[in-house]
Amino acid sequence: MPSSSRNSGFENIKDNVFATALANAKQLRKIVLSWVASLLAACPNMEVLKVAGIQSWDQPNFCLPNLHTLKLAHLALSDAALASLPSLPTLCPELRRLDLSFTLVKNVPFLLPLPNAPSLKLEKLNLTSTSITPAALEELLKLCMKGRVASASANGVGLTMDDAVLDSITKVLSGEMDDEDASSSRRLPLEDLSLVGNLKLGLTPRHDQNGMTSLARFITRIGRSCKRINLSNLVHLQSSDLVGLMPPSADQAMEEGDGDDTTASNLEILLLNNTPIDSSAAVYISTCRKLETLGLAGTRIDEDGLFTILDACSNLVNLDLTSCRSVKVVDRRRFFEVWEDRRRTGNDG
Repeated sequence: MPSSSRNSGFENIKDNVFATALANAKQLRKIVLSWVASLLAACPNMEVLKVAGIQSWDQPNFCLPNLHTLKLAHLALSDAALASLPSLPTLCPELRRLDLSFTLVKNVPFLLPLPNAPSLKLEKLNLTSTSITPAALEELLKLCMKGRVASASANGVGLTMDDAVLDSITKVLSGEMDDEDASSSRRLPLEDLSLVGNLKLGLTPRHDQNGMTSLARFITRIGRSCKRINLSNLVHLQSSDLVGLMPPSADQAMEEGDGDDTTASNLEILLLNNTPIDSSAAVYISTCRKLETLGLAGTRIDEDGLFTILDACSNLVNLDLTSCRSVKVVDRRRFFEVWEDRRRTGNDG
């Protein structure tokens, strides 16, 4: 029997026909559907489910105990369309990867566990271009704290992601709002984080007593601990916000609840494309000694700033300088050679 299936173009065939046909396909583990129907009940071993072209979930009385990946991206699903769906932790208790990008979802009651029931333990969450409310986003991130989310994308989250929301997210992800044990701080072990295109971030900066903005605090407490972070198209990101990339002093580390974490950033990939940063950011970026890929397309950084970064980041092998007007066009794709020539000749010009 097949272990995977891709189905489309059967809109006029009734669900029970497919359910009957698949009744013997007990080993089916992966399926791509353009509708959701009772046939899911006939495939209890499903592990990956990608759905397209549906308006609502009908006959949701099924359980997929082995499902670990659910992709609902680009569906016209709203809160109302999902209202009939029982608690997802009940339907898919082993779910680890969830994609709700480009949907109309604003709230997440279907993701919450029933009373006295275990929560989902998500490892990857994608909320790109949703209109999820700040309260729902905070609730969802608290839910993620119960698992080990390695990847989270909140790209262009409607018009809701401003500095106040970012401060709340920072507190949740750093473990400050762990209701189960308020006496301890447990940071979510994120490795991959994307905030691409959230146009309100940095628009009205919120400074703390140390003069740090919400973006700087987020980078300090969350971003620098990731391996990959994408801050592209944050049109109000300032070079000074990247101060959070620098190792904190011992006193600051204790104040921030990071103990003795005064080591260099874990970042291997840093994408800052199409942001207004300039060469004053180079001193902060250059502290990311593990950096392998750096995206600076469309920024204002110049050659001197790039030299500072390359001198410090010996692991850097990928550098995107597309449309960097402060760098000569002929040098943008060969800047490593330019840097080597500069080191060899000692000519800063």
